[in-house]
Amino acid sequence: MTMMKRDYKENITSRKAHVSKAIDSYAPHEELMKFLDKDPMENVDSKKKKENILNDIVFPSMANVTVFLEYCANSDLIYDEFREEINELLMNRNQNSDAPEYKRNQSVLQRFVNAAFTCLWKGRRKANDIP
Repeated sequence: MTMMKRDYKENITSRKAHVSKAIDSYAPHEELMKFLDKDPMENVDSKKKKENILNDIVFPSMANVTVFLEYCANSDLIYDEFREEINELLMNRNQNSDAPEYKRNQSVLQRFVNAAFTCLWKGRRKANDIP
């Protein structure tokens, strides 16, 4: 095995260990949760805080996940290296009995799709005055 291939394999192995550890200890960003746990009327007044949350946490996170999955989808080499972690990330089910009922036994992907469509539906209902 050439030096370059060995270094690549060691780098991938190291990254996979890091990803697994991150998935095991998954928790939303602390600053985001503080913002979301406040009274909604308090948040309305903090336009700058809202912009920071979106620009510093939410949008970069979404961009990173999207680009990562696009690269995995277009590269067999990358996909093969991260297949288990992708499955764990997207399909892992919440077994925590303390979790709210709507989160129990749903994968992250299910929760994401449900929340995304609920938000889209709310926006359409408000825009069109749909009951």
